[in-house]
Amino acid sequence: LPEGAYFLGDKDQVTILYIRKCYIHLADIVFNEKIHRCRITGNPGIGKTFFGFYLLYFLSRQNKTIVYHKARQCPILFNKQHIFCSNDIFDFKEYLDKADVWYIVDGQQPFEVRAKTILFCSPQKRHYKEFDKMVETTIRFMPVWSWNEINECRIGMFNHLEVAKVEDLYSHWGGVPRFILEKALDSSEQSHLEDAIS
Repeated sequence: LPEGAYFLGDKDQVTILYIRKCYIHLADIVFNEKIHRCRITGNPGIGKTFFGFYLLYFLSRQNKTIVYHKARQCPILFNKQHIFCSNDIFDFKEYLDKADVWYIVDGQQPFEVRAKTILFCSPQKRHYKEFDKMVETTIRFMPVWSWNEINECRIGMFNHLEVAKVEDLYSHWGGVPRFILEKALDSSEQSHLEDAIS
C-alpha cells in the first residue's frame, strides 16, 4: 500500500500483503459464479484475514458492492462511490438482500442473506455451525505455510528476524506465521504457546 495507507484504515494492520499461491487457487473457487456461499477455514494465524484483504482488493477494482464484517468490529459497506461504517449490520439489510452484493465475514457466524457470502473462520464450530447448514455452502481449507513461504515472507516483511530463529520456531510450531514471524520475539506469547502444549 502507499505510505500512510493501511488495510481498512487500521494503523495496527500491516501495509504489505504477501500473496500465497493458495490465495490464487482459493480466489478461483470464490469467484466461481456457481458458488453462492463459501467457508474458508484453517488453523488460526495462517492468513485467512489477509486472504479477505486480497479479495477486497479485487472486488473493489471490479466496483463491486461489499459488506465486510470482522468479529468485534463495526461492519463496513464499500461501493464504488462511498465507504460507510455502522454499529449495526442491519443498517445494510437492503444491500444484503441483493444477489450481486458480496458479504464477507471474518471470525463470526454470518446471517443468511441473498448476498454472496464468504466466511473466514478457524475450526471453531460456533463460527460456522449454522452457516454450514445453509443451502449450497462450499467449504475449503487453507493450508499451513511451507518453509519457502515463511522464508520469503521473512525476507520481504520480517527481515529483522534471523533465519536461524525463524527455522527454530518453524520446526517447533509448524507453518503458522502468526507464531513464527509476527510473534517471534514476543516472549510472553511464546511462553503461552509452550504452556498450551505442555
